[in-house]
Amino acid sequence: MKEIFTLKPNCGHESYYDYELNPQKIIAITGGWHNETSKNEIGQELLAEIPIVGEKYKISIFGGLKIDVSHNFWVIYFDPYFSFYSDEGIESMRFCLCSKTKILEIGEKKAILEVEILEVTKLIPCETKEFDKETKTLPQSIMYCNIENFKNYSVLQIDIQGDLGWNYIIKKKDKKSTIIAKNYWDFHQDMWFQCNEDITEEQEITLGITH
Repeated sequence: MKEIFTLKPNCGHESYYDYELNPQKIIAITGGWHNETSKNEIGQELLAEIPIVGEKYKISIFGGLKIDVSHNFWVIYFDPYFSFYSDEGIESMRFCLCSKTKILEIGEKKAILEVEILEVTKLIPCETKEFDKETKTLPQSIMYCNIENFKNYSVLQIDIQGDLGWNYIIKKKDKKSTIIAKNYWDFHQDMWFQCNEDITEEQEITLGITH
């Protein structure tokens, strides 16, 4: 039986992302993670340990999102106590395949679910060839962007007038750079996509990626 609900975005508009599980591609929603030791008022304490397959957790998800929770769905996890803009923060990130076990609360803009973890996947490293290389993940032309360079990763931020943008996580190894995940955000959605696209030396120079 379908269990579909639609969460409104905070901006008050009616737009939403219509989420469907893609068997060919990992696409994950953004959510807050909590375990059984979390305080009664959910959101007071966030999960600081990587989710484990077979365990159950509480997650809070936000609008604008339309989702059928009778089907499995991916949720991105990263340690909330590490800065996202750091090697440690990126290393903690996982794509987690979830199965809904209980609907704990549904509001206009937020839902709280209990889920069981079916699969946990790291951000794909450069040498992994689990799926074909992609092309044209980056926009054809980039006018406004910011690059943060770390030891093992770089984070590219593309912000379009403050209304929407992309974050790209770039793995650096053996003087080569590969986009391993991208995040699209706007007033209505906040989605993560698994990627596997090599960046050319010319693109590295243009974007300011350093090794």
